[in-house]
Amino acid sequence: MNKQVLSATLFITSLILSPVILTPLSANAHIKVNSISTTITSILHKRGLDEDAAEKISQDMIGDDEESFEMMVRNIENGCSSLNRDEILNYLSSSALFKENVKLDSYSFLVSMVHKIRKEPITPSTIKELQNIEKKNSIHI
Repeated sequence: MNKQVLSATLFITSLILSPVILTPLSANAHIKVNSISTTITSILHKRGLDEDAAEKISQDMIGDDEESFEMMVRNIENGCSSLNRDEILNYLSSSALFKENVKLDSYSFLVSMVHKIRKEPITPSTIKELQNIEKKNSIHI
């Protein structure tokens, strides 16, 4: 009889304490993923802007549909062999800072962006890549 009471007590205790023990583990599960807006905010903050101001500038540029914006940036990153993610995000953060119109679905904007980042003539293969990116990005508008 004492064994049954002891077993039942241990079982009930483990059920009661398990949520308490697991709480610190699940608290770490809410780590914020680096989104485009947080990355641009971070870049602007590292350049000397107040964090709140950097966040507002970033949000003003991206707007309400961050998922669509993220997808368009990924299309550029994956579709344009001459640019990498850091270059794209640095360019976008500068554009946000100077409140320039960012149209990731515009061929002329994409050509201008690549030219300003690379500072060299755009190759025919890059032009073809940018045309494909424009088509993909126009779907997300």
